[in-house]
Amino acid sequence: MKHKYLLLPLILLFSISYAIASPRDTLIEKANFPSGSYEYQGFKSLTVKPLQVWPNPAQDWVRISVNTFKPGDVGECVLYNSNGVVAKRQTISNGTNELNTANLQTGMYFVQIISRNKDVSTDRIIVRH
Repeated sequence: MKHKYLLLPLILLFSISYAIASPRDTLIEKANFPSGSYEYQGFKSLTVKPLQVWPNPAQDWVRISVNTFKPGDVGECVLYNSNGVVAKRQTISNGTNELNTANLQTGMYFVQIISRNKDVSTDRIIVRH
């Protein structure tokens, strides 16, 4: 008799998780990578960020991780202040890059990454000294 009551919570758990992750909430996406393209199924709320910036807030430097360039490709990192004025430019590559922020004034900045084929990714950082 014990086993009969043990199965009931498992059945309820399965039906609840199925209701949360029903097929209408999923998408089939196609991702293109240098090694080929792949199809995958994911939730609508799942996003892959092409650009990561840390630490935020920054003091003397900030690391910028880019994962959208092909191996060996380079792009440009443009840092804009809150007024839209270019504060710094630097060439970057795929992977993790460092950007010196020691000579920037305290405030909010927008990090814009422009790839060779003109794809643009943007994030923001706070610089505090």
